[in-house]
Amino acid sequence: MKGPYKTDIGKLAYIGKQKVLCLLTESLYAGASGFTSPKHRISSLIRETINTAEGRIIFNVPSSHLYRIQELMSEVKKSNRKIVIMGKRLKKIIDDAIENHYLNADKNFIGDLSNINDKNVIILNSNEKEKPYHSIMRIVDGYDKFIKLTEDDTVFIASPIYENREKTFYHLLDEISKTGANIVTLSSKEYFSHHASEEDLMVMIDLMNPKYYFPIRGEYKNQVQNAEVASLAGIPDENIILKENGDVVTFEKGILKDNFEKIQCGDILIDGNSSDDIGEVVLKDREILSNNGIMIISVTLNKQNKEIISGPEVLTRGFVYVKDSYELIKEIKNISENVIIQNTSDTKYIEYNKIKNTIRDELSKYLISQTGNKPMIITVIQEI
Repeated sequence: MKGPYKTDIGKLAYIGKQKVLCLLTESLYAGASGFTSPKHRISSLIRETINTAEGRIIFNVPSSHLYRIQELMSEVKKSNRKIVIMGKRLKKIIDDAIENHYLNADKNFIGDLSNINDKNVIILNSNEKEKPYHSIMRIVDGYDKFIKLTEDDTVFIASPIYENREKTFYHLLDEISKTGANIVTLSSKEYFSHHASEEDLMVMIDLMNPKYYFPIRGEYKNQVQNAEVASLAGIPDENIILKENGDVVTFEKGILKDNFEKIQCGDILIDGNSSDDIGEVVLKDREILSNNGIMIISVTLNKQNKEIISGPEVLTRGFVYVKDSYELIKEIKNISENVIIQNTSDTKYIEYNKIKNTIRDELSKYLISQTGNKPMIITVIQEI
């Protein structure tokens, strides 16, 4: 396919003539022999599905895969079907792509929600890599307010199985099968995603002619395979960089300086639907809670003379069981009471933040010495 999907080989070769210091290339398909093209094309499978499916086709594709969407648009022009684009985000992506000539689409073949139950409609539905198969699973589970899956429908999943998502993928296929709908999937052996295979990587190395070669992305075994490709292409072994996540690569005046420096990195797993409120402080608090638990000190003071009316009471979660730790809890109460008395002698001006911080510091020292743990300590002081 030409146009915006055609690689400018001449420009790559020109860049290679300018002396490339380091070339970073992905490694996902480094172990696949030959070229990725034409295994990344699915036009023939789309055409076959359009011609043989008797009912609606629900075409599920990542919203970033414009090439796949272009293949669908091109095949729809040859049929009597219309495409209905689901979701504002996907529609905006496609509209922008058409406007900027990344997609060549005839708008006469694009319908709207009034066509969603037509027998000859193709419903274009997207999924994101962060939530693979989420949108199509909503339809299958019956939670989509526009689409109800029937046994006459065909579900076309237009991307190979995501790595480490095999269980989710096959569960999805089971649920679709229970509805009686037909399923079209891409064999990972017959159809490839848009990643460079062994010969593609060799061509890129020849064009760019880099001094250093740095395999990235994919499992470490994929990066090793990529390094082997580079070695076959003539890159000296000492100039091939193999690193893990967090390893730092430093160049000084065009020379690799390996200081074996590392930075902290890794996945952050968040249990919930929103990550908007997740910051470093919140994550640190969660780590403390998960490792050491929480302790709440509650005390009530007389508003006039600041004497203790009630408490200190101790409530713990995930730290110790109060009824089985009588002596420990008794000492916690004594430490808290002494701090409060020492800091409430002057009834005119009392710094409650200072009291809370002092209780936290004194209890932390005591609990580490006695238990080896440092729970999150929250002090609640109220006046009546």
